[in-house]
Amino acid sequence: MASRIGRSYHLPAALAALLVLAVAAQSQANRQSVRDPVGDLSSAAHCLADDDIRKASATHAKRGRILKHTIKLAGPVTSGINSGQPPVIFINTRGANRFDAVDWSLNGTRTYEYAIGEPGIFTARGRRVGQLAIYRVKEGKGKVVLGFKPTDIGSPKRYGWVAVIGCGTKADEVDAAPNAGYREHRTG
Repeated sequence: MASRIGRSYHLPAALAALLVLAVAAQSQANRQSVRDPVGDLSSAAHCLADDDIRKASATHAKRGRILKHTIKLAGPVTSGINSGQPPVIFINTRGANRFDAVDWSLNGTRTYEYAIGEPGIFTARGRRVGQLAIYRVKEGKGKVVLGFKPTDIGSPKRYGWVAVIGCGTKADEVDAAPNAGYREHRTG
């Protein structure tokens, strides 16, 4: 009788283990990063080498309720903010393959729908639609962490993202990761 009772616990334990593995796999599937070449911002004379993006990543925080992006620069974050604009994430809710290139210039042609950065979430036309759920700056490590709710960008199932920092408005005064297009991220 004791062996029969012991076996009845194997099935629930196995199901619980599978559930834990499935949640962990989904979490890993939603974590991604892109490395950016070093020195691709240094052609502009007034841009600092510290402003160069080294790596950008996307993941989830607070049990999936917050979309979290991290931008790692070549140098301290204060130099990036002082020499130009702070790093931002541009969002395209139509997906990663909707556009081959990202136009972040000030000429009125916008291929992104949202800009995520300090002090909040803005549409491409400049209307504020939300505030950051997470904003951390690790000055000495050159890292900026931005977090926002999926509802702030219309609750899409997926979206395209690109990390951007600039010290001007011309193409050689802006660094992006990835360098072309968007990286797709799933919200669920």
